[in-house]
Amino acid sequence: AAHIGDIAKYGMDAADREMSLLRSGFDREGQFTRAMDERRARELAGDTSDCSMCGDFCAIRLMKEISGEKRLTG
Repeated sequence: AAHIGDIAKYGMDAADREMSLLRSGFDREGQFTRAMDERRARELAGDTSDCSMCGDFCAIRLMKEISGEKRLTG
């Protein structure tokens, strides 16, 4: 929560922009390698290839479907 507050107040830096692009591109491997704690990120993600946060309500996936953009797979 504090980090998003800093982004709202001061803007995104290069690392934030890069991670946003990786998330919107569904590039999990890229997200892992750039995570603050790569080992822990991998542990929390488990074996699934999909993000478990939003499930069927993933805003990024839904917007890509609505706009006709194909989902990127890693």
